[in-house]
Amino acid sequence: MSPLLLSVSYFGLGLLGLLSTVSSAPSPKKWSDNSSTGTWPTNTTFPGWGTSSDPSTSGSGNTTTPSSGNSTSSGDGLGTHPSEYGSTPAFVVYTDKNTGGDVLPPASQMEGYSVVVLSFLLISGPADQAEAWAALGDSQKAAIKNDYNGANISIVVSAFGSTDAPTTTGADPVDTANTMAQWVLDNQLDGIDVDYEDLSAMNARDGSAEQWLVTFTQTLREKLPKGRYLLTHAPVAPWLSPVFNTTGAYLTVDQKAGDLIDWYNVQFYNQGANIYTTCDSLLNTSGGDWPGSSLNEIANAGVPLNKLVIGKYAASADGATGFMDSQDLSQCIAQAKNQGWTPEETARAQIHRHPESQAHTPPASREPENTRRMHTSPDASFANQLRSPPVLTIPQSTPTLPPRPEFIPFTVPLLRASEPYDRKDFWTFPNRHGWLVHLGEEQCEPLCPPSRSTYRRAPLNAKGPTSKLSRADGSPVTSTSKAAFLQNWLFFGVLHEVSRMCRLSIDVEAEFINDFGRTSLSTAALNGLASRWFRSLDNKEVGETVFMAEILSVGRLTASLISEEVTQSGEPVFEYTPDEVRVFLSIDVLARTIGLHLLMHVYSPGFSFPEHEGWDRRRISESIDWFDRCVEGMNAKFADHLRDELIRQGWCINEVSLIPRDCLFFTTLLDRPRAKDHSGCGMVACGAYQTDEATYKTVHTHDLCDGSCEFVRVPTADLVGLLSQGKVPAVIIADVGSIQVVDSSDYPYIALSHVCEYISIHRADGLGNPNDNALPSCQLRRLRGYTKQLSEAHPWQDMPGGHKSVVAFWMDTLCIPVDPRMKQYRTKAIQLLEKTFHDAAAVLVLDRELEIVNSTTTPFLELGIRILCSGWAKRLWTLQESTLAGGAQSEDKIYFQMYDGPFLHQKLNQNRRRAVLDEFGRPEHLLEEHAMLFQSNLIWSLGGLIPSLHEIRSLGNLDGTRSRFVAIYDAIEGRTTSKAEDVPLCMASILGRDVAPILSARGIQGRFSAFYLVMRDIPEGVLWLEGAEKLAHAPFRWAPISLADPFSRAAYSGWPDTICDEHGLHVQHSGFLLEDAGTLPNHFRLVSPDASVVYGVLQPSSEALCVVTLELGTQLAIITRPLGRSGLPDGFPNAAVVSITPESRSVKPGVSTDTEIRCTVVGYGHFSPVDLDIRPMAQEVIIHGTPIVESQKWCIT
Repeated sequence: MSPLLLSVSYFGLGLLGLLSTVSSAPSPKKWSDNSSTGTWPTNTTFPGWGTSSDPSTSGSGNTTTPSSGNSTSSGDGLGTHPSEYGSTPAFVVYTDKNTGGDVLPPASQMEGYSVVVLSFLLISGPADQAEAWAALGDSQKAAIKNDYNGANISIVVSAFGSTDAPTTTGADPVDTANTMAQWVLDNQLDGIDVDYEDLSAMNARDGSAEQWLVTFTQTLREKLPKGRYLLTHAPVAPWLSPVFNTTGAYLTVDQKAGDLIDWYNVQFYNQGANIYTTCDSLLNTSGGDWPGSSLNEIANAGVPLNKLVIGKYAASADGATGFMDSQDLSQCIAQAKNQGWTPEETARAQIHRHPESQAHTPPASREPENTRRMHTSPDASFANQLRSPPVLTIPQSTPTLPPRPEFIPFTVPLLRASEPYDRKDFWTFPNRHGWLVHLGEEQCEPLCPPSRSTYRRAPLNAKGPTSKLSRADGSPVTSTSKAAFLQNWLFFGVLHEVSRMCRLSIDVEAEFINDFGRTSLSTAALNGLASRWFRSLDNKEVGETVFMAEILSVGRLTASLISEEVTQSGEPVFEYTPDEVRVFLSIDVLARTIGLHLLMHVYSPGFSFPEHEGWDRRRISESIDWFDRCVEGMNAKFADHLRDELIRQGWCINEVSLIPRDCLFFTTLLDRPRAKDHSGCGMVACGAYQTDEATYKTVHTHDLCDGSCEFVRVPTADLVGLLSQGKVPAVIIADVGSIQVVDSSDYPYIALSHVCEYISIHRADGLGNPNDNALPSCQLRRLRGYTKQLSEAHPWQDMPGGHKSVVAFWMDTLCIPVDPRMKQYRTKAIQLLEKTFHDAAAVLVLDRELEIVNSTTTPFLELGIRILCSGWAKRLWTLQESTLAGGAQSEDKIYFQMYDGPFLHQKLNQNRRRAVLDEFGRPEHLLEEHAMLFQSNLIWSLGGLIPSLHEIRSLGNLDGTRSRFVAIYDAIEGRTTSKAEDVPLCMASILGRDVAPILSARGIQGRFSAFYLVMRDIPEGVLWLEGAEKLAHAPFRWAPISLADPFSRAAYSGWPDTICDEHGLHVQHSGFLLEDAGTLPNHFRLVSPDASVVYGVLQPSSEALCVVTLELGTQLAIITRPLGRSGLPDGFPNAAVVSITPESRSVKPGVSTDTEIRCTVVGYGHFSPVDLDIRPMAQEVIIHGTPIVESQKWCIT
């Protein structure tokens, strides 16, 4: 197995950069200056090695060490161990990705490392890799141990990590140490690494953390004797600084227990920008927020250099700050050696994979979760070989981060065995292998899509069903043979051809074909290939249109040949298997990679659009991803197959219906380790996030608490004091043990948006509390860390107040009173929601699924899909929050909390500077990039998550087009809330209406009635809604009880507004007063009182919904609308049967009057005038009636 595959299989992305460049990492042999052979010193062993380099000291015999003389094995199977490590350098690597099986790769693949650390052993027991190791049998553990010890590699376990806060939670140091030491012994390990990260205890500066660590270390050493077991610590660098605090932090630990500790794996990262990133700040003068914490400054404070290990994370995406690539780090180590960090004192390097993101305080770190899914980035070595291309949509926020993958990688069956690409002339490959291609550039305009301009049918005598390809020998073309041929030519052939044209030396076999069995290929290496092609060019070739046209011709051919072939009736010519469809998709991704490469030319400095040569803004996209193009096999039938597969994988049927068709396949590739159970969801809405207040429980954080920490309350009186003045309260958490309420106008503040229900303050994510304005201290610690991260990432400009150095935050659980006696203030807080989110400097979205996604190493396509399908995107109140926040500054202040920190929503649709704009004012290359990256349709879907507040509120209905009701319908479609009565409240808030009357109403009936009253202007189409559930009481029996009813949308579009008030809905229409007594049938002919005039026929409007049969004890009428009224689909009624109230029965038929007829709709039908030649039915019932003038006013109750 190659190092690259090793890193993916066992260590995850965090070690990819290290293992893929291991040859350039510091080698243990280079430090062995006293060894003429370049091997390890013969008098030195590492802990856990069963033998030394001297054959005479193998097994259980004596081993000589630099300072301790002889050390004798105890015969416990752990081998011999030195008591000091003299000139032996230590190269340490941490792993926490649980892969099952043998847990670790063979030791032969770990050359260059001396210690492997399994993470983590918690107070509650083993987790991640430690748990996987514990699950192995004793013989399996022994075999792995012997393999590693024989290769001079020790295996130890890491204790605590950021998950445990042992001092704060009151864990006994003696009992904890005894338990963990026994676990090490029981599991045949070589020692333990203490990764103590109880930030609260250490920051308390009362000496409790230091004393706990000293006692814990002393107890560990009693059970794990020095010389036989490793005992190391992994402090953050500031804790070893003499200026950190008065109680000494780790300097005190070193003074009291340092002789028991073998060395310190010091975390030189994540302590702020521009610290530990140069050799000077790492080795000599740290500066910044943590002076005195560089390597030599720590040594000057009394910690021996031979006990200091430089800790860095392996891949740049695994941390926030402090990353150094292996070449720079090697130079620093060389400097350190020259300064006295010599082999005689031990030169060491340590690799962490802790992707924390916390600055200015020792990191409130969160270890990677073993279920976290990541994608492989392009090989980092290419960045050093090639020059920089023009920036498209993939840059990162800092230059130290790796390029963002453009595509979600996937594997494809290798079908090419019979006709492998022969690396000869690309264009004649088909002829050499007996294929004929029936395509050509026949008088093609430069902007014509290939499918429309280059199509040339096969000869009439050509055999086989295809018109683009045929076999020279006349044999039939099958789906399998076509897929195999195109894979050989248009995947492997195109890779070789374009790489040749760009003079990029590439080993296609090594980069794209999987090692295991050589039966599949991976598209992973396509990520970054466009840039590699570009960087390998000479400057004169950049933007040279003849050269670009040659490359584009390859892309056009590729896109054309994999576009779906259909019969004249529109049916697919071939039926493909899912594996064959994957082949075509891989070729499609390659064609889009060509498009991205050409965009780099187009947007290079100085390139213009020579339109006479056809290089206007659409040429690339029209050649590779033109409108209505469909890849072979990616049709509606396959889309249904993909939707079924997603539902089988556990995706919600409602969210699957929202995913654009061209994103479905990529969605099937994504893991969802934190997904909820969607088995009970429906097509209309997702129900997985519904909560029950009676059984709701506030949760503790799993990574920071064992569930025993105390709740911290917000002073209710302080909330009330601000709300009574019409002010928005915010909170500051200076200490996790207390919460300070402040006036938000005095501080810049962050508003938190999560899965919430404002009325009862309970939520599906466990961050609510229906009983008190309080949260566990562990949750407060987490929220404080999140808001601190965002405060450092967001550009704070023109912020209110004079406390710029302190950032507050608003959260419903803490800032909306829940005490039943404070109902009026809860109402006031909800009325202030628009101000709350409008005035917030930033809005941070919290979603449990998104919090485990690394945004810096994930393609935008995957980020968009995950956000679209997140629980946050399914809830109604989060729609209100994001819309109100976007009303002020669009989406440029809305962030999603990701694994690596806050991610700006606007980055999904980043507007970049470009002189030429399309007709909508968007940069032209932005549209082309979206097309190349499968994002065009997804961007439209994501746009509905945060609709334009200005658009919704400014829309009117009198123009007969899109109305406010249509906009709000589109916005709330698919969103749910645990209480249906919250729907009208949320809609009114978004629409900018007074929510006080709605809040004071009771139940869903009362609240929807209040909603229609505050809206006042209602699209008249609601009168004709047949089948929709209506409110049960007057004067709102005409009104839908849900705007999200599937039948409702058509009633909101294309209709003028009419007035709704406390009397009912006011409309003007013609109609008829009915005069007959008896029973009104559901089908009858309407005639004049003397039967001399036939007005028409009233019949059921549909087979399922008919006019209600009524006794004619009261006067009935029919209200009709003109035929041809736009806005309603065919089959909707154009007649409403109404019951007239007694006070309106004095209206005279046929007489124009201002008197309004009050009535109630009792049924619907379809009225057909007699001039439409409606033939009488047998035994047709005749009903007499009198016409009412068209301007008659009706009040529908």
